[in-house]
Amino acid sequence: MELPHSYLRFKMPDIPTASKVGSSSFWNVIAKNLTRIIPEGNPHLNGQLELVNEWVVKFDGEGLPVREVAIDSNDIAIAKLPWQDDYGYWTDNNLVKSDFIEQFQVLEIEKQVFLNYWDAIQ
Repeated sequence: MELPHSYLRFKMPDIPTASKVGSSSFWNVIAKNLTRIIPEGNPHLNGQLELVNEWVVKFDGEGLPVREVAIDSNDIAIAKLPWQDDYGYWTDNNLVKSDFIEQFQVLEIEKQVFLNYWDAIQ
């Protein structure tokens, strides 16, 4: 028997980027390396990551993230992943649902809420 999917919404964690840190900072080196990786795996998210305010994520029955939507501060979906050439931001890591619950302030959402954001991007 397949376990049901679940859906979470949470704020984008504060990840240092080149525009947020000094040029000699350790985090600047990390941010530069991340921007080299993210565009290759997620070309549609390239240049939009700093616009992401929240995420909605779909988890399979085992708690693995399988689909995600990036949402801006105006509550508009700006990227869905994986999609086309994009691998995913959260789906392409080793986190499971319990990690999201422990690390972020999450809100359980209904399937239709997730689908509304997902379907907003064509």
